Amino acid sequence: MTTVISAENISKVYRLGVIGTGTLRDDLLRLWHTRVLGKADPLTKIGDIDHGNRQGDRIWALNDVNFSVRQGEVLGIIGRNGAGKSTILKILSRITGPTTGQIKVRGRLSSLLEVGTGFHAELTGRENIYLNASILGMSQREIRQRFDEIVEFAEIGDYIDTPVKRYSSGMYVRLAFGVAAHLETEILVVDEVLAVGDVGFQKKCLGKMGDAANSGRTVLFVSHRMDHIAAMCSRTLVFDRGRIVHDGDTAAGVRRYYSMFEEQQSVSLEHRTEREGRGRIRFTAGWIENGVGERVQTVNTGEDIKIVLLVKNLSGQPIHNLKTSVFILAHGEVHVADVGTWESGAAPFSVDKEARIEIAISRLPLNAGQFSMHCVIRSYGGAFEIEDMLEHALPLTVDHGDYHGIGQMTGGMISIAHSASVRDGS
Repeated sequence: MTTVISAENISKVYRLGVIGTGTLRDDLLRLWHTRVLGKADPLTKIGDIDHGNRQGDRIWALNDVNFSVRQGEVLGIIGRNGAGKSTILKILSRITGPTTGQIKVRGRLSSLLEVGTGFHAELTGRENIYLNASILGMSQREIRQRFDEIVEFAEIGDYIDTPVKRYSSGMYVRLAFGVAAHLETEILVVDEVLAVGDVGFQKKCLGKMGDAANSGRTVLFVSHRMDHIAAMCSRTLVFDRGRIVHDGDTAAGVRRYYSMFEEQQSVSLEHRTEREGRGRIRFTAGWIENGVGERVQTVNTGEDIKIVLLVKNLSGQPIHNLKTSVFILAHGEVHVADVGTWESGAAPFSVDKEARIEIAISRLPLNAGQFSMHCVIRSYGGAFEIEDMLEHALPLTVDHGDYHGIGQMTGGMISIAHSASVRDGS
């Protein structure tokens, strides 16, 4: 089968806090070597590497990436945040260029990478369809022919003549995907924008991508939803720290993706390097306790549990107006629930040197499965600022439990306290 995309030795490096190289001479030198001679960037230096993809003030978003895609293939691209997924799609879409290497694309390509890309806020939905479709390469005749299909697909008929600045994020993505999906290109590239839409629209988009693949078009699909990846893709690339660590069977790729979180969670919170925030306060440890205060690895549905987090103040002076949240996720990135001092309505707290945060959950409603938790601590001084945030900080393994006290387990992801009755309808 024909190869429609070929990526050869692709690397992309960014300098922290720098736009361009800083001098006209260096800009011209880089342009001459990379664009004219086809050689590596002469200003990229090899140095001591910091946790995989950083060298001094340079970040390697991609590092020597090679892959090819065949016509009609639906290729999944997965990986943790910052792994390089969106960067490779931006290079494919000609939004940015590689530092080294080259990409060959055979056929016309349309991409949907960010919500509302190419939209003008002051223009109406109708005007933006013509604008965005023109940017993506559709002729005026093609736009007129497909206009009604796009509007029907996007489900915004009543608002088609309303300026898009009044659209919700869901309306934005429906319109953007509607335009991209109806462009008759050989290659369709979709980043994680479907997370904005509701479940019904997500299914419609997945169906549209399936139709595209069945008609011989090639689809590249980035998602954190492993169920979507498993349903759509027979082959998957797994990115980690700018490199491809798996290229092949999707089921094996998903297992590799989950194993990354297990590796990440094996490092103590205090020594985790992949974190965001101001850094004045840091999570240093965390664990789960059962109803009698014992540290446990597995809990049961319906059990009382407690999430315990330790934090340390590194600033040398007290920090006030703090709130903590824990985001519980399933299947890697499916957002299930939020708990914490913010969500419970507890008063803001202060940390002088160290603090122990306890989040009690009564009758845990999660059904059996493997879950993960993101932890974040924020300070408020007119606006919230993240002090420290760790993704997949703690694992949460849940075993079966008789939540409803009826001697049987219920299905789905959560158990809901409820009652039911039947009345004579006569």
